[in-house]
Amino acid sequence: MKSNKVKVIKDIFLKSILFILLLTTSGCNYFGLFNKIHKEIKTSDGIIISNTIRDVAKYADQNDLIVFDIDLTLLKENLKIDTNDNPINSSLYRLMSDYITDHYYNENIYQIIKSIKAKKPEYDNNEFIIKEFKEYLRPIVNEKMVLLWNLVEQNISYIPMEKNIPNFINSLHEKNIKTMAFTAREWKVRKFTSNNLSNAGINLDKISIYDKTIEEAPVKNQYGYGYENNILYLIRGKDFTKATQKGSVIIKFFKKINYKPEKVIFIDNRLDNVQDVVSSLNQFGIKIIGIWYKFGGYEDFPKLKQQDFDFIEKYAGKNWWQIKINAKKAKYQILEKINKTSS
Repeated sequence: MKSNKVKVIKDIFLKSILFILLLTTSGCNYFGLFNKIHKEIKTSDGIIISNTIRDVAKYADQNDLIVFDIDLTLLKENLKIDTNDNPINSSLYRLMSDYITDHYYNENIYQIIKSIKAKKPEYDNNEFIIKEFKEYLRPIVNEKMVLLWNLVEQNISYIPMEKNIPNFINSLHEKNIKTMAFTAREWKVRKFTSNNLSNAGINLDKISIYDKTIEEAPVKNQYGYGYENNILYLIRGKDFTKATQKGSVIIKFFKKINYKPEKVIFIDNRLDNVQDVVSSLNQFGIKIIGIWYKFGGYEDFPKLKQQDFDFIEKYAGKNWWQIKINAKKAKYQILEKINKTSS
């Protein structure tokens, strides 16, 4: 019985070797075939899902441009809670902003909908009311976040999202592949951002696509942008409520510098940003490969954790999340917009 098992194992092993030899001698690339069988994972709309930043190199040639998001793509936060550095992997600014928004939304939205229905009983578009109330909250929360961030940012250092990122980017430059960063961070923190990258050992401007500083102010409800040291930033207008749209901004930037790469590889930890850039560049006639970066198992919709609260409270106090809102004013602003859209 034992000899039969050994014979079966030998047969399987020999047949596998013969199969590989047959593929090789017949001119077939076995490893290429293996890669085709084990296809990359994509979303339903063709966005590549990746858990390592090295994947961008698979798609890039010398005439292409790789565009990296910064937070939770190139960098992650290292928050100092006590005398030891305790790393907390989160995009803290956004999580704090979301926490404040969610608190006041949940506390007020039911009463606002109820009072609007009392004024306009025939109106049944709750989604519009919800959207407009969040837009009312956005500039108030943004103003609060400026104050909060001044209190906490000096206690945050930034480290590479993956340890090998600095060397990996250097290797791209050695192959003469162009790179740049595109961040949702504000233009006014550009020196802080450049220092974050530099302190983490990341140099993006070794091969720069443009060597001058540009600042384009926002017009009406459209984003402006700033560019310096091979990093592109968003510039929002006062009381700006429009969701982040990286696609339209990168096209404006390319037009401004008269630049049209053969192909762009764009990598970001937020799927909506990747989808927006892919859609915009496709319409602009630039070949685009979008990569949704999922390194480290980060949640798609993360929330503040207890260690985040501990850190924030240490530097900004227990009531850091409190803001003043005028629910009555919000209601009348929303009613005014409802009347405009209905007329």
